[in-house]
Amino acid sequence: MGDASMKDVIAHHPSPITHHRSGDAVCKGGAGWLLLAALVLLMTGCGFHLRGSQGDFAALPPVLVRGDGAAATELKRALRGGETPVVEEVAQASLVVTIVDERRERRASAVGVTGRVQEYELNYVVRFRVDDPSGAALAPVQSIAVQRSYSFDGTDVNAKANEEDDLYRDMVYDAVRQILIRLQAIQASRQAPDAAGEAP
Repeated sequence: MGDASMKDVIAHHPSPITHHRSGDAVCKGGAGWLLLAALVLLMTGCGFHLRGSQGDFAALPPVLVRGDGAAATELKRALRGGETPVVEEVAQASLVVTIVDERRERRASAVGVTGRVQEYELNYVVRFRVDDPSGAALAPVQSIAVQRSYSFDGTDVNAKANEEDDLYRDMVYDAVRQILIRLQAIQASRQAPDAAGEAP
């Protein structure tokens, strides 16, 4: 399973998943981040969906995405699919998203009486931050953790390796979906003061 499989991110949910748990980032740093967290919960709780292959969401102002891994690749694709301009220069951007790092790991989560692994747990974690073009932080570094698990059959190793690749792609998809929701909340919080100032 090479790096290419993580970069070739697909835009649909693949094979059935045995277990699924997604970890959300915790926003810290005062009332501003509490408002951001509340907006995220409100948008997810009300059936908020992302547009295009990621669901429905309002187009964002131009976004610069920094990073060259799977998360950055899928984030750019999802933004373009939602009619958000993805730019290459800071001067053209309204939001700057930096993928700080991403990692994936596998561990045995169930072992049979013979000592053979029966189930693996997969973990994918991506850390990112959001700044304005001047470099001022709009959101601190946040982490998104996604988990999957699958039953392992040692008699069909190739098929299980393909399933693992599909699960990792699906995990990237889910992580990017959460990043997009946070970007929507950040943009809404930036627009709120302007709307308040325009009120009669």
